[in-house]
Amino acid sequence: MTEYTIKEENGCTFVFGALPISALDRLTRGNPKGTVLDPNLARMAGANFAWGKPADIRRAKDQYRGGRHRSRKKRAKVV
Repeated sequence: MTEYTIKEENGCTFVFGALPISALDRLTRGNPKGTVLDPNLARMAGANFAWGKPADIRRAKDQYRGGRHRSRKKRAKVV
């Protein structure tokens, strides 16, 4: 018997453990349009799969990075 755990956090879904493709198909079927799989987020969370809407994925990645944001404020040029 295959064992896996599903965790929902901040609008994203994470799957930990071995997951049959048929189960992955069932889990992802009812997701809203625009939902994407993100292997990088899965790696960051220690999961096998991760998916969500792009904005939710960005927020989750920021959380796993420790709150650092990709966009940094530009410094004013000193003359």
